[in-house]
Amino acid sequence: MIVPAEPRAAVVAAIPHGGREVPERFRHGMVVDPATLWSDYFTSELYGFLPRLGVTVVRTSLSRFVADPNRDPDSGHGSFWRTVVPAVDPQDRPLYARPLTDAEVANRVAAAHTPFHRLLDEAIGELSRSNRPVLVLDLHSFGLDLGVDVVLGDRRGDTAASEATGLVEDAFRSHGYTTVRNRRFTGGRLVQRVGAPGRVDAVQIELNQRVYLDPAQADSPTGVPALDQARLAEASERLERVLAGVVAGFGRPFS
Repeated sequence: MIVPAEPRAAVVAAIPHGGREVPERFRHGMVVDPATLWSDYFTSELYGFLPRLGVTVVRTSLSRFVADPNRDPDSGHGSFWRTVVPAVDPQDRPLYARPLTDAEVANRVAAAHTPFHRLLDEAIGELSRSNRPVLVLDLHSFGLDLGVDVVLGDRRGDTAASEATGLVEDAFRSHGYTTVRNRRFTGGRLVQRVGAPGRVDAVQIELNQRVYLDPAQADSPTGVPALDQARLAEASERLERVLAGVVAGFGRPFS
């Protein structure tokens, strides 16, 4: 967890899928090269400015393929899209020579899922002590060509007040991003678990990787896109302006 210097904003950013590390103890039986496993590429670097805005950041260096913080910890081992420890990649290609045992799954959850959510709860709890609403931004990226820059997910109003989601949407649109709400990505387990509209407004932000990566390399099922430092820096500066507006706006009562 990265705790910014005072004054702290009532905003927590979670980056659950930016990590790519698979520790050696979890590689036994893998039939793929861990270095080729998909992630929300470079999201930690892209949002590196957040502490300067007073935002508390919860992130992990571990790959979502160890255990996915955006899944139910009791969802087991199987589908990439529905279980906490996937047995396959997004294209349903097997990751292991055999299914993992219950003990192996539990070890992965204890190493990668439990600590992430403990830190997230600590961050939200600290900011909630002042009896002010807290905004949680769950930061992701996507490679699919959906024809839009940003998809905001609040599970159709279940995890954030409409005004909070609207604040985030307006900030993106004011800086030229195209946005939609709850299309394809409606919000995963993370926002579902912590969201309590009006107290903890939790919004999932899915950013099109074409915004900060070479469009020709987005949506690649294997391999890691090349990092274009200049392109990423330009996108990061633009996002900083967007989220500075969100932080400032969330500090004021909604009209």
